[in-house]
Amino acid sequence: MAKGEVYRAGAAEPSVPLPVPTPSPSASLAPADDDLLFAGRWAATLDDKGRIVVPAKIRETIEASGQSLSFFVGRGPSKTLGLDPVRCLVLYDRRNFARVRSRVAAQLPQNDPARQDFERVFYPFLEMVDCDKAGRIMIGDELLKYAGIEKDVLIAGANQRLEIWNPATWNRLLASMDITGFEGVARAAF
Repeated sequence: MAKGEVYRAGAAEPSVPLPVPTPSPSASLAPADDDLLFAGRWAATLDDKGRIVVPAKIRETIEASGQSLSFFVGRGPSKTLGLDPVRCLVLYDRRNFARVRSRVAAQLPQNDPARQDFERVFYPFLEMVDCDKAGRIMIGDELLKYAGIEKDVLIAGANQRLEIWNPATWNRLLASMDITGFEGVARAAF
């Protein structure tokens, strides 16, 4: 698979097959045939109006799946490095976002305090955005500030979502990571 290429589960296999973890025994957590897998990294620049270009390969793959170029963008989970929070934005196509909502509903009842906290923190800051004719999406100032994004942007594929990062924050996170977590998951998956 070429750098930045998007692989659609169920589509023709890429030249180098992607390792696929053993599906969970729970059918609700197993990938569907039409799941989109986002993999790769792209550099982008935020314009003066707060817009970034969604990579062409991503747009083509989503359109080929029969979806419109509408996305949900919101706060990603944060992590603390030293005293500084490390934050990104998450970008979901409509179909994968519907699956996220279903998983939350399946795992936690509506009256569960953890679910209520999640919904109070995530949904009020969620934005629905559409690509314009140039392939750009506009991200609100509040979300950009949350992720510390000012001009340069890194878009990273993260399975069924894309993450939008300040490149300096992304590099700090990678430099701080304990590779043993990756190694454990990789051994189980591969």
